[in-house]
Amino acid sequence: MYKKSLLYISLGILAVIGSISVGLAQERVKPTGEVKVINITDQALNPKEVKVTPGTTVVWANSASAHVHIYFEEGSKVSLACTAPTRFALNDQGWYSSGFTPPGGVASLCFIDEGTFEFKVVNIGSGQQPKPVLAGKVVVARG
Repeated sequence: MYKKSLLYISLGILAVIGSISVGLAQERVKPTGEVKVINITDQALNPKEVKVTPGTTVVWANSASAHVHIYFEEGSKVSLACTAPTRFALNDQGWYSSGFTPPGGVASLCFIDEGTFEFKVVNIGSGQQPKPVLAGKVVVARG
């Protein structure tokens, strides 16, 4: 009984420390008001790469003819954002992935951490196989 109680207390303390760490990370970077737009078409991303500073919001504008899904590659996952993302949510693994963004819709994410974040965009037509994957990257570095 004592070991079980000690385990629950330890897990509770770790959860509190983790949430404080996330809160502090989000507080250290505030949105800058800067916005970079990546336009998605059926065949390309324009631009394929954006360079931003922490606190910049990147907007993916879907000009494709189908819904798109945006996700980050292995090793370059985004797990913190400085404001509420649009159409992005934390998945079960703890990093951001977009929902399906319709034609004419946007998805956005405000970047906190420095690094190179490689992403993929999959066009998903109704009743069709996903179209070719488009690849791009967001490079976040202090000016």
